[in-house]
Amino acid sequence: MTTDPELTLKQYREAADQGDGESCYIIADAYDLGSMGVDQDEAMAYYWFTKAAEHGFGMASHRIAEYYDWGKVVDQDDKKAFEWYMKSAKLGIDLAQNKVGEFLEHGRGVEANVSDAIVWFLRAAQQGETASMISLTHAYMEGNGVTQDVVAAQKWLKCAIDLECTSAFLTLAQFYRDGKCGFAQSDADAFEMYKQAAEAENIYAYTSLGAMYENGQGTDRDAKRAFELYLRAAECGLTEGQEAVARCYKAGIGTDVNLEESDFWNAEAGENAKA
Repeated sequence: MTTDPELTLKQYREAADQGDGESCYIIADAYDLGSMGVDQDEAMAYYWFTKAAEHGFGMASHRIAEYYDWGKVVDQDDKKAFEWYMKSAKLGIDLAQNKVGEFLEHGRGVEANVSDAIVWFLRAAQQGETASMISLTHAYMEGNGVTQDVVAAQKWLKCAIDLECTSAFLTLAQFYRDGKCGFAQSDADAFEMYKQAAEAENIYAYTSLGAMYENGQGTDRDAKRAFELYLRAAECGLTEGQEAVARCYKAGIGTDVNLEESDFWNAEAGENAKA
């Protein structure tokens, strides 16, 4: 196939006109990203994702679900989002299976049913979906929708860690910090896992790692490093990080006192809380 982007898109359109769902999906993705010689156009992307879904392309149903989930192009609608995630999940898409589990667990767009959520988390996890592995870890640890089973919880957490899932590093750090899920309480181990998660750019690890540096938990006290981590979290839009930065500027923790900056970050945190 020629490498000319406009001609390539033309060929995909010809295949799409013959009912090829994958070609419809590729065209949709091009409009979504603004690639292959077309301008970014979310409405056109939505149209072609719909065409791909009509031809049974499972990932397209997942993408349509995201439009309803996020209120992009169409009005936000949990019920329709769930319906589209379910269509995709039944076609074997692991990302959609995880989302079906989440919607069932929290009662979004459907009546809450934790037992059914576990079924979908298991299907997704068995395909390697790490978010579902983390959900199963918590479910088995807490006995939520399943019989409490610490061994099973640890098994699913290990599966996620083996796949280098940064959320798994974060989860294990929390277990070490709190002495949960059969792990002995250890600030040193918690620090190491928070550090791994932060180094892998899991933004949710920044504030927790910063707190360990600030308080000297599992490592030497380092207020400057704590402030740097809080600021990274704040710049990523996390309310906890913004509040911590405001506190540091006000009290001069790891940085010079700057009440103007403190007020700015407190205001940012306040806006986040309203959102």
